[in-house]
Amino acid sequence: VSEAVPKWKALLEETGKHKAAEAIASPSDYANLFPDFERCLSIAADTDAARGSAVPAKEYAQHRNDLFRDLLNQATSTNGAVAHEAEQAADADADAGADADDNDADEFHEASPTTEQ
Repeated sequence: VSEAVPKWKALLEETGKHKAAEAIASPSDYANLFPDFERCLSIAADTDAARGSAVPAKEYAQHRNDLFRDLLNQATSTNGAVAHEAEQAADADADAGADADDNDADEFHEASPTTEQ
């Protein structure tokens, strides 16, 4: 992050977006604006280490809800098991909604007019 922020700001300056460049704060310069930044980096590193390797693309559907997990909340929860169960329930609800969306998409394609004559 500390290398990316100056590059991002420079790019914004080059394109004339001076106010946007001034508004960007770096966690290394303004730690008070990012109170959990170091803890989040630590949690992310621990999560990556526990996973071991990247998830293969063919398994994306099984892991897509991992993108929405609140790892900081889960790690700081007084009862991690309760937080984990709540996330599993949310994942199940999201999967059910995704399946319904997939069915809606199939119905849409079946009902769409064709251009063939």
